[in-house]
Amino acid sequence: MSLIKLETLYSKDSVEIYKKHGEYNVLVNSKPKPDWIYTREIGEQKIQYLPAERVEFLLDAIFKSWRVEVKNIQTIANSVVVTIRLYYLHPVTGSYEFQDGIGAAPIIVNKGAAPTDFSAVQSMSVTKAAPAAETEAIKDAAHKIGRIFGRNLNRRDVVEYEAIEQRIEANLKREKLKEINDLLKDNQDSEEVESIRAMINAKIDSKEDTLNFYDNIIKELKNDK
Repeated sequence: MSLIKLETLYSKDSVEIYKKHGEYNVLVNSKPKPDWIYTREIGEQKIQYLPAERVEFLLDAIFKSWRVEVKNIQTIANSVVVTIRLYYLHPVTGSYEFQDGIGAAPIIVNKGAAPTDFSAVQSMSVTKAAPAAETEAIKDAAHKIGRIFGRNLNRRDVVEYEAIEQRIEANLKREKLKEINDLLKDNQDSEEVESIRAMINAKIDSKEDTLNFYDNIIKELKNDK
């Protein structure tokens, strides 16, 4: 595999693709909607989670097309354990990617029986446990896609992708402003120079100075040369 060339990295098409990847990463690593987060108690711990219907809603909304392949089903102690592979259509690349997940659900036995006493297994318990384990496996796989699926709900060390994206965009804007200033130095029309600077300042003040806005100015200035 050859290393990408710098001119290819900075080409217009590449920048647009990387920008779309950046927007995608910000989306899937956004915080989940607070109203969707549930809490359950496990021993003395309170665990936050997204219910399955919310995870599936997000998969539908972000990827349009996704599917699950069950890789393995087994019984460990008194639980059904399911391993799956979650395939999803990446909205930027247009190709299918996948994440693996594992989930478990207990096999319920009659009250007072030992958890591993399979002679005391309740009717329909295994039938219910297998789909429940698959659902947990789907959620586990989705967690690996991004924070919006509940990946970091119980973690303390969380990377704020939105802040990172904002810093990257701010650096790109500074580079484009420098290029514009360099082009304006060669412009002999002082009125046009002042008009362009005033327009840029107005866009900055209103926070409407998008990367496309700067690109259009650069394009116009280069065409005028």
